[in-house]
Amino acid sequence: MRRLSWNLSCLFSSEEEFLKKAKTYCESSVASLHKDDLFEIEKILVYSNLLSYRQNNFDFTSTLHEIYCKLYEKNYNIQFKKNDFLLQNYINTYAELKNINGVFRNHISSLSEYSKILQCSRNFAYNREIYRKYSQKVLKKRSESIWKSVKLLEEDKFPYMDIVDDILSIISKEKKLIKNIILKRQNYLKLSNMYFSDMFFECNSQISVDINTLYEGMSSILDKKNMEIVNKIFNDGWIEISEELDQNLTIFSNIVHPFILTNFNGNLSTGLALVHEIGHVLQDEYDVRNEIYDEITSITLELLIYKYLEKSKKNCIYKFLANERCILDIIKILLKIKIKNFIFCKNGRNLSDVNFYWESIFQDMFYDNKVKKIDEDLYQWINIDFSIPISQDFAYLIGTCSGLCVYYDEYLISELLDKANKIDIKEFSTELENSVEKIIKRI
Repeated sequence: MRRLSWNLSCLFSSEEEFLKKAKTYCESSVASLHKDDLFEIEKILVYSNLLSYRQNNFDFTSTLHEIYCKLYEKNYNIQFKKNDFLLQNYINTYAELKNINGVFRNHISSLSEYSKILQCSRNFAYNREIYRKYSQKVLKKRSESIWKSVKLLEEDKFPYMDIVDDILSIISKEKKLIKNIILKRQNYLKLSNMYFSDMFFECNSQISVDINTLYEGMSSILDKKNMEIVNKIFNDGWIEISEELDQNLTIFSNIVHPFILTNFNGNLSTGLALVHEIGHVLQDEYDVRNEIYDEITSITLELLIYKYLEKSKKNCIYKFLANERCILDIIKILLKIKIKNFIFCKNGRNLSDVNFYWESIFQDMFYDNKVKKIDEDLYQWINIDFSIPISQDFAYLIGTCSGLCVYYDEYLISELLDKANKIDIKEFSTELENSVEKIIKRI
């Protein structure tokens, strides 16, 4: 889940004062909210989220959900193209809060309804005319960097255009390769029906792993400093394991303090999800705040746990080598397609069209529906979904490439984070291409 970065409790002299002011602020603000008060909505969200965690009181978040839906019913766009901050934080935090409280489906009855809300937001957020209209009204309050991006967007000069090919030629060139990758993967797993998630990780529920094994793996991988943090996570109540949550749900939040909620049930899939979120806690300790680098430690730690399990023969896991090409090729194609459409390319496709077209590629490859997309794919770490910000996709790709470098013993995690924090964003596209090509050549 995307994590809120503001902790406004530091503005108050005591927790009691914070709770009192937050409650008063939310009650008065929600009552007087107008359609264009976007900054007020942001403030209410942050205050109510903090308040909800402190008091286990979810009334404010529920009220905000109702306001949010009414705004969309009236066709008001409250999501902005630059980084989707408001909408993404709202939806993710709302889902997170409701899941923690165990009453998520009382407010959003199913993941399909959640997907419907996402689709609604997509249709508004990526409509150029609406975006321009609201940019004149609201974005003038934003920083100069956002205004610069708006101008670049309108001039079709958004960053990374130089690494993008025509979308249709990309798909036609790579379609056969993707099909071969999927067929090999399907044959290896001996599956008659495959989900998207099966293309990236072994999700066979028969492969088991326990907490002690995961802990032993981290002990052999991490240095003393990082293991002190891991011990804190396990010993100071930072992890809550529940058997009542939906399958494969593991989330992390640092709104109040690093906190992981998981329904770890002893299989490899939930075990890796738990390790992934522990990686986020570790990365927070390095204070690497650029979202481009958000997934480095998490993905790297997952891959190294794989390596540990392979070498120690604690589980019957296929060698990760068989899967690298699949990850790198598919996500590279995905990024090119997504970037091309993000800048409103000449063929005029919007992102919801591309979502449909991307899925139709797999339908065409497997006309008998052997590849299926399920709601749970919303939570997979490689997410074929064009509604999330491009920066998040870059984070997953750079995390994967970095993780593979560590997998091959080129870097330590601490060295990798230090390197990542120094990369000049202007040279990022070149760095990215070189990293991908370097790994592919080694396979």
